[in-house]
Amino acid sequence: MQDISPDWNGSTKKEIEIMDEILRWEATPIAITKFNELCKGLGDYWYWFTLSTLWVSYSGWSDLNLWRKLFRARRRRRETSIMKPSEYRQLRKLPTELTAYRAHRIGELWVREEIQIEEERLHSAVLAARGK
Repeated sequence: MQDISPDWNGSTKKEIEIMDEILRWEATPIAITKFNELCKGLGDYWYWFTLSTLWVSYSGWSDLNLWRKLFRARRRRRETSIMKPSEYRQLRKLPTELTAYRAHRIGELWVREEIQIEEERLHSAVLAARGK
């Protein structure tokens, strides 16, 4: 048995051209911006498959808000296009809640540190406004 998404049904000439252009930039921060520019020409399967492949290939030092926007797209067949059938079956077996940990990029602030810095800035602004 081939472990390939049942959503895959080949590619159009246009999809191949788009994929060729995006993959020229794979493993760089430009890839996701190219994807964003060109993704309207991709069918649902190729949209999700390419987006998830780019995420695995390179998600460092690129615009995380852009990634969020793209992963929130209202396109069909997200789970079954992103995952192989064997992966999808394992996903369905997971509990509804689980604990996950986030990798930390060198030089990147943790979310808690970012919140703390914002709180300190706000506190400083309040003190400055009060003339203290």
